[in-house]
Amino acid sequence: MRMNAMGTIQHADFPDFLGDYPYQAYSLDRNRGVPHGIEGLMVFEEARRDFYLAPVAWILEAGSDLLAQGVIKRVRGWIADARHVLLDSIPSDRQPDYRWWLPLVAVRVVSDANDANTGSHWPEHAFKVLVQVGSAPLPLEVSPDWDLCISTQEFQEPPPRLTMPRQGWLAANRIGTLCTAIDIRVKQAHLAGLEDRISAQAASELKFSVVICTYHRGVRLKEVILSVARQSIPQTSYEVIIVNNDPADKVVSEVVEEVRLSEFAQHPERLRAISCPFRGISFARNAGISEARGKIISFLDDDAAAFPDWLEQIDRAASAFPKAGVIGGSILLDIPKARPYWLKEGWGHYWSQFQVAHREPRVAEDWGSYPWGANWSALRQALLEIGGFRAKYGRSGHDFAGGEEVVAAFLIRRLGYEIVVAPAAQVCHKPGKERYTLKHIHRTIQSRVNTCYQMQIDLYAPLIPKVDDIKNLREKRLAQAVSREPLKWHFRLEHLLFAHAYGKLISRMHQDLHDREKLAEARMHAEDVVAG
Repeated sequence: MRMNAMGTIQHADFPDFLGDYPYQAYSLDRNRGVPHGIEGLMVFEEARRDFYLAPVAWILEAGSDLLAQGVIKRVRGWIADARHVLLDSIPSDRQPDYRWWLPLVAVRVVSDANDANTGSHWPEHAFKVLVQVGSAPLPLEVSPDWDLCISTQEFQEPPPRLTMPRQGWLAANRIGTLCTAIDIRVKQAHLAGLEDRISAQAASELKFSVVICTYHRGVRLKEVILSVARQSIPQTSYEVIIVNNDPADKVVSEVVEEVRLSEFAQHPERLRAISCPFRGISFARNAGISEARGKIISFLDDDAAAFPDWLEQIDRAASAFPKAGVIGGSILLDIPKARPYWLKEGWGHYWSQFQVAHREPRVAEDWGSYPWGANWSALRQALLEIGGFRAKYGRSGHDFAGGEEVVAAFLIRRLGYEIVVAPAAQVCHKPGKERYTLKHIHRTIQSRVNTCYQMQIDLYAPLIPKVDDIKNLREKRLAQAVSREPLKWHFRLEHLLFAHAYGKLISRMHQDLHDREKLAEARMHAEDVVAG
């Protein structure tokens, strides 16, 4: 068999023996610094594919001539369609400055590339691209500061090759080709640097890094930070990183500065804020990982408050379970004094309530008992080894997506770590009153059903379901909803909501099957054309 970089597997058309896997695992582990041998390599390779589908942050500049300005305008259109990010729309004092999961490219478009220099104000770690438009002759030498040079001319012969390897010139006379070439090259370069930093395995400077990712919480964020500032362990043993997932929101930096002055006056460097321009909790958490200096990274939601001994209890669990890669704790629900109508008996989990029967820390043996993201910690090294959180999972803005922490736990467990639940490590979740609605419950159920299916078809969770399996689940839920057995009305409603979610999932599964059949037909047709 052979497999390409995107995971497509085909029978090889040659009989030659390719390698001895046990020997390769040994050599990779011992001689090349790849942690966990072949298993670690496969996990990180899967992270590569996720990264190649992620957006890029762009800085665009052009000369004053109309041709260069026109190309920049079309590049901006491509960036918007691809859902990438233009950094010139973000205020300069809130620009992102982390590096690990921020593929950043700075592009200058000119009509004459002779003596073109990179911008002195560009971030040093940006991938720098020079684009020449028009018919002027291409220079045979350019500044070594340029990582890639592209011409939009049409050539009858290959364009001249510059002296630096992989610097160019490339020819791309279509905007789509131009932008795609830049997208691929910046991600290749960024991944190479990311792998180097991960394999370096720098020593941790602190015991904990607390990461709080926030999106439009306003001044309510202050209570969350205060709960972490007043922990039972010394402030010198941990830091707090606030990740602002909307850099245009200036309230976050104002709140952080206020708390720094009042609570971190003796250690102001222990509280800081960074901006993440890519919308989504997984992007924001990866930004926090890139800045974290603690051995353990503890994630806390921006609408939760930590108990005073939260970090102390996580530390105790880590000491009791030296193989722990993930440690999660209890999530209590802060119930309003006037109990919301839709907060029914047994429904607290729809607002992230997570409590277990045992009192002492235990290893979670199955994925159904893995801890939830509102109170979730992991070894920094384990998170680096899996390549961070997967960007396709987790909420974005105010939507109902999730599952990013469960997928991360799956991957960390594959590397030989344990997943531990420590009930004494407690936080209190404080959702806004506007979330206690039937619509919230309905959308949460739909999200859970879809996320579970996505994790199964992505091979994170076991048991890939068949359509008939989901139909059986739907029928069971409908039967329970109308059963003559004594059952409170809200539980009957819950069964109906699940039945509805399974019905929508069945439609999605049929569409997935149809798409795969179309793809197989197209591939067979392409093979026939090549063979014929």
